[in-house]
Amino acid sequence: MSGKKELVLNAFHNKPVERIPVGFWFHFLGPDQMNLGLDFPELMEKNLEGHRKFKEEFDPDFVKIMTDGLFFRPFSSYPAISKAADLRNIQPLPKDHPYFAANLRHARAVREIFGNDTLIFFNVFSPLYHLVNRFGGSSENLDPLYEYYREDKEAVAYALDVVSKDLTYLVDLILTEGGADGIYLSVYNGHKTFSAEEYTRYITPSEVAVLDAARKHSEDNILHICGNRGRRNILSV
Repeated sequence: MSGKKELVLNAFHNKPVERIPVGFWFHFLGPDQMNLGLDFPELMEKNLEGHRKFKEEFDPDFVKIMTDGLFFRPFSSYPAISKAADLRNIQPLPKDHPYFAANLRHARAVREIFGNDTLIFFNVFSPLYHLVNRFGGSSENLDPLYEYYREDKEAVAYALDVVSKDLTYLVDLILTEGGADGIYLSVYNGHKTFSAEEYTRYITPSEVAVLDAARKHSEDNILHICGNRGRRNILSV
């Protein structure tokens, strides 16, 4: 019988397996707490307690590290933005920003909970996801950012590039020092708001940059294309 890590890797690489690997994940914090972990460290301990209970009661074959509490680049790190041109004032986070350190601590703690025979994948939201949520949107509503896009496409592309640089640094940190085996990259299809051509030209480069950062350290990464709550994906773009 294969160990869990070998089992999952064999499945990933289309090798014979004695059974189908199983993994589930769910949120350990409430929807209004997903970005409050830096201000309320007790939320991150609650998150870890959820991981511990999950390990004890289910012990999955592989794990997506739930980053509840640290979902997004801190909103306070953005400059005041009232028009599209203001997006050009967004700057990369300093390497010693608490956001990076908190994510690293969290990844290491989850690795300690699950041990070394379980593949773990660190949850990373796409740059688009970060910006959409910064401006009050969601996976069901990309309109707030799209309004800026209609005003100045290149300013939005610039902002996405800045956020992608922060995320590529985070990915490098987590995969070299955090004990994760790969990333779980969550992206939007976005076709109900952006056309396929718009998405490919202005959105895709920032997503590929994050994935390329992960590929430098691991050939085993997971792409998740959000299609929840009735949103359907176009897999050809």
